[in-house]
Amino acid sequence: YVFLKRSMARPTGFFNWGGYTTVQMVSCDVQAVCAGNSHSMLLHQDGSVWATGWNEYGQLGDGTKTDANTFGQVVSGGVRTIAAGDTHSLVMKQDGSVWTTGSNSYGQLGDGTMSSQEVFVLVVSSGMQAVAAGAWHSMVMNANGDVWGTGANDSGQLGDGSYISKDKFVRVSTAKDDGLYFTVVWARQTCVVFEWPCVVLRSGCHLRIDICFHALA
Repeated sequence: YVFLKRSMARPTGFFNWGGYTTVQMVSCDVQAVCAGNSHSMLLHQDGSVWATGWNEYGQLGDGTKTDANTFGQVVSGGVRTIAAGDTHSLVMKQDGSVWTTGSNSYGQLGDGTMSSQEVFVLVVSSGMQAVAAGAWHSMVMNANGDVWGTGANDSGQLGDGSYISKDKFVRVSTAKDDGLYFTVVWARQTCVVFEWPCVVLRSGCHLRIDICFHALA
């Protein structure tokens, strides 16, 4: 796995690109990685989650608001997949429950409040198969392909037919017989992709793209 580290100089033997130096970190048991605005998360094969970076809003989920410059364990195990928004984070556990932490100014944590959290809190008790995060909104999908969203909705990114932000997950799409396959979320866009046809929910535009790649077991 390769991570980027800010560097003012170009050390011998390293490739310098735009003020950043690539640093090789070897790990044999990392299953998934994702990155928010200025924080990063790793999911190990044992189901533990590790995070580092900016933590002003508690987005690392380590119980503090102190920045970190090395990966520290924030969830001990049982996690299936992870996602990172601008300043919030999500984990989905093996039992299908969803937990969130970090900034909640738009309701993106989905816990019914707009208060930030410093540790992961349970927001969906069970039944989920996938999670995704935009800059300030979050999406979850169950085994039937039904999709729920919460958080910022000023550009219609939740796809619920309104421009009103939500602080709890609301259903925004039902798979029915259309074969919903997965959900992709950009900073202010949500794409719900079907095996056939491909359907894009009402969405806004934003130049910055946040992408989280994760592998499902």
